[in-house]
Amino acid sequence: MKTWLLLIVILTTLRVSTAVLCYECRSHFSMECADPFQHAGTHRTECDRACAKMKKVSKLADGSATTVQIWRQCYTPTFPKDGCIVKTDSEDDSTTTLCSCHEKLCNNAPKLATGSGRLLFLINSIMAAYWTYCEFL
Repeated sequence: MKTWLLLIVILTTLRVSTAVLCYECRSHFSMECADPFQHAGTHRTECDRACAKMKKVSKLADGSATTVQIWRQCYTPTFPKDGCIVKTDSEDDSTTTLCSCHEKLCNNAPKLATGSGRLLFLINSIMAAYWTYCEFL
């Protein structure tokens, strides 16, 4: 019985690499792509690995205003986990945030939520440790 439960725990934490449906748009061409996101008329596309949302905030040369550009698209991440990276470029005084995710239409949020997968992994790890500990008693 414990072997089956342990197998179920392991299988629920594995991520199968399959295609995922993502939003695809650019705020430069369509204001529906900007935040707050209005996905009703937004193109959806099948992606090989993951979805991404990239947000670039740039200041004008005179510092009088900022521009915000948002891209939602397919992404082939170099890291397997969901999450964000931030890059600051001093040459054009911009900050770019790139977030990737692996769930259906997950690149819709202002900031991508990634906590539920971590919570599931933590719960499953605790359960696996408990069952292993109980076998030795």
